Amino acid sequence: MPNSNLQKSLVRCDEILSRLKNTKKNIITTDQNMDLLNIESYIHTAELLNNMFTVSIIPTINKPTRITHSTATLIDNIYVKFNDFHTTVKSTYILFHFL
Repeated sequence: MPNSNLQKSLVRCDEILSRLKNTKKNIITTDQNMDLLNIESYIHTAELLNNMFTVSIIPTINKPTRITHSTATLIDNIYVKFNDFHTTVKSTYILFHFL
């Protein structure tokens, strides 16, 4: 995905997050195509996480959600803004992504 598309996605995400800033509870589900397991290599991924953390929204998945014979990436996630939440990654072998 070209950087301009990622940058547009981040701008749109910021617009949404600004509306959620003063809310108490939120759940955001994503298929973001930014690998949270490799944030050191991609500035857009680090920026996405920073923007989420700024409004107290945290990712709940920390294991790969897309696995191929040569890669394992975390590009799907559930972000929440409350404490009492639990997620699990299930391997189904039916879908292209696991969640």
